[in-house]
Amino acid sequence: MNARQILCHRGAVAATAAVLVALGAAGCSSSGPTAATTAATATQSDGPSDAAHIVCTDTARNEITGALGIDTTEPLAPTWTDHTYACRYAFADGSMLLSVKDLTDAAATTAWFDSLRAAATGSTPLSGMGDGAFQQPDGDVVVRKDDAVLVVDVTALPANVGKPVRPRAVAARTVAQTVMICWKEYG
Repeated sequence: MNARQILCHRGAVAATAAVLVALGAAGCSSSGPTAATTAATATQSDGPSDAAHIVCTDTARNEITGALGIDTTEPLAPTWTDHTYACRYAFADGSMLLSVKDLTDAAATTAWFDSLRAAATGSTPLSGMGDGAFQQPDGDVVVRKDDAVLVVDVTALPANVGKPVRPRAVAARTVAQTVMICWKEYG
């Protein structure tokens, strides 16, 4: 493990503990607005930004599976389509899709985020995560940060997941927070 991976690991472990405590005490909150990234360092035609690329790395997989307390059953197989970098995390009882849409600037990012939120009837705002975040009624979490939009799609997971067992909506928030910590450490 190199120094950057260790920093990401330490930050993700601390953030996961903080998220679990905060969720128990205050519902849907996170560690604060310091979870940042410098997204879109690559041009749209070159491939995913560094921030997008992180979600499908072995380091992120280790952090995410550690935070959830369950291991993946298949290797990650990232895809890059329509400026969206994505990979499916396959577990014994279901899967989760992480995707990051790279956009050209703040206006485009806000417009994309707002369109997803408008389509998510009954979504709940999440404070302190990225530049804006919400959770959909099905448990999915969407986070806007710099020129990227992260989607944690947990609809293919069972209602309760992980060790310790938690509702998939809580698992989605834990994963989003873990990604924000890794973005901060790598950004």
